[in-house]
Amino acid sequence: MITLLLAVDLALALPLAALVLVQRRILMERFAWLWILPSFVLLAKSDFSPAILGLTGLGLYVSIRTSRLTLITKNLLQESALAREEWEHMKGEFRS
Repeated sequence: MITLLLAVDLALALPLAALVLVQRRILMERFAWLWILPSFVLLAKSDFSPAILGLTGLGLYVSIRTSRLTLITKNLLQESALAREEWEHMKGEFRS
């Protein structure tokens, strides 16, 4: 009985946690479905084991880290493009 309640609680908490993390811009929207879809599977199966909890935690951690690294990479590429444009502009002024 406790296992069933724990599975249902986890299945209901996953989509809510994903939505909150997306709203706070910690988790990218493209990874949110990875947490909403398994919640339906957990509800349908109503099975729970410590391995599922461990894999869920690991998967959520990897998704959050991937989201953060994607944002950092995007920002670095934008800064690099701006620096290159400024360099080209300065190089053109020096030649004139």
